Amino acid sequence: MAKTIALLLCLQTVQADPCAGLYGAEGLTCAWGEDVKTCMAESCKGCGGEQCSLCQQDASRIETCCEQHWHSTAPPEMCQQSDEEKVKACVEEKCRGCGGEQCTLCMQDAQAACEASNRKSLPKKKASDACAGLYGAEGLTCAWGEDVKTCMAESCKGCGGEQCSLCQQDASRIETCCEQHWHSTAPPEMCQKSDEEKVKVCVEEKCRGCGGEQCTLCMQDAQAACEASNRKSLPKKKASDACAGLYGAEGLTCAWGEDVKTCMAESCKGCGGEQCSLCEQDASRIETCCEQHWHSTAPPEMCQQSDEEKVKACVEEKCRGCGGEQCTLCMQDAQAACEASNRKSLPKKKASDACAGLYGAEGLTCAWGEDVKTCMAESCKGCGGEQCSLCQQDASRIETCCEQHWHSTAPPEMCQKSDEEKVKACVEEKCRGCGGEQCTLCMQDAQAACEASNRKTAAILP
Repeated sequence: MAKTIALLLCLQTVQADPCAGLYGAEGLTCAWGEDVKTCMAESCKGCGGEQCSLCQQDASRIETCCEQHWHSTAPPEMCQQSDEEKVKACVEEKCRGCGGEQCTLCMQDAQAACEASNRKSLPKKKASDACAGLYGAEGLTCAWGEDVKTCMAESCKGCGGEQCSLCQQDASRIETCCEQHWHSTAPPEMCQKSDEEKVKVCVEEKCRGCGGEQCTLCMQDAQAACEASNRKSLPKKKASDACAGLYGAEGLTCAWGEDVKTCMAESCKGCGGEQCSLCEQDASRIETCCEQHWHSTAPPEMCQQSDEEKVKACVEEKCRGCGGEQCTLCMQDAQAACEASNRKSLPKKKASDACAGLYGAEGLTCAWGEDVKTCMAESCKGCGGEQCSLCQQDASRIETCCEQHWHSTAPPEMCQKSDEEKVKACVEEKCRGCGGEQCTLCMQDAQAACEASNRKTAAILP
């Protein structure tokens, strides 16, 4: 019983993103703090009892984690305390053995000198003027750019002369730094140029050796294919300018439209010339892409046009061969019938009441939840009875659907529960066979480690 109670006490609910709703400098400070916690949990992984407490308080480890996960903003409390402890130790070292008034004067001078030395030795840990006064998306883009500059400087440390110039222009290094310091916003200029260069190289590779009109057609097709491939290979790390600054229903409609464009580019990959134009206009392909990437909002223009074409074809089919007034009446009746039939046959393409009136983070969480329900229904299609219940509760399926339909917001209840189950299983695995007080300590340490590991895995998504 004691063991069960300890387990229940230790298996606390995985909190939603603690930085949700925070933007600009405040959001960056929060993100920095969460990164440091994860870094410390990873650094102390495998410790136990008192050893863990000492590890978590180790000033050197804290300082390293604060430096590794620096953001261009005021440092979080843990890093501020680390700096204060460093300055305090420096002052004590300088004034060791002093006495009386001499000590007071020494400590005043030492305080100023140690603080100045700390600022000089740790310039990257202090808030940068480069992004001062910038907030929201603009502030995040600026912070991302500063992070990439710092990453590149660190990557090319120790180089000299021309070697340094080549290192700073190395596309592979720039791409790595842009990925490592990704923010949920439009990328800074350096990262945009890196993407453009990647697409340019891809196009040149596809059309190497072509000539004349063949070359023009090849490069047009290759440009679309390479851009789509670049978006596909980095879907979770790149923010599209197309939907920047759009939120709620408007943002979801834009995202749906971008998804459909990517889907069509992927569907028509490898085509050429006129064949490509026909493929891009294929009503059946457009309809499939619109259904596959459905969001609980009004459909984008391409999907609306697809619906209108479907209804138009249905009306013409019903009234083929009619004439005069009979035709007018037929088409009026057929229009209503075909629209109703289209709504009935494509329920997933219509705006859902479930998220009506919800905007911003709340609307995105609701939309994510609706998408996951649809994904699970599709995944378990054709099952029956108890088999269906088991399928709907399958943790692996739920996790996959939550990942596939991720939104940059707090996860819906089904995905939160999936995370909690994942952490719970991880804790039980780590502490299998323990007993008594050893179990309590093990489970406390395992809880922190498993939550950190889960955050680290999930960090690849946002």
